[in-house]
Amino acid sequence: MGVAAIESLTAEIHRQEMAAVGFELRIAQADDAFARIGQKQELVALDARRARRRSPGSICGRPTRGLVGRLAEDNGRRRAARRGAAPALRGAGGARVRATASAMP
Repeated sequence: MGVAAIESLTAEIHRQEMAAVGFELRIAQADDAFARIGQKQELVALDARRARRRSPGSICGRPTRGLVGRLAEDNGRRRAARRGAAPALRGAGGARVRATASAMP
């Protein structure tokens, strides 16, 4: 075996070792990413538990489902009343403007 063949094989071994180190680095990065994802999942679960405790369905830990439902119904009635009154108000405003304009000399 000649010197050129040995150098060629040495270069190939070096290339393969570098590739192995690169793969090991990727595996370590993936492990770190999985660990971070696990931590984020734990934080999200904790936030969800806290949000459930502070949800609009409870005040100081007491259920308020009836109260929330009544508030939603009241808001719905108010919206409907506004929608029903809007055309009448627009018409009345227009009539007032026309009456004022016709009363002007």
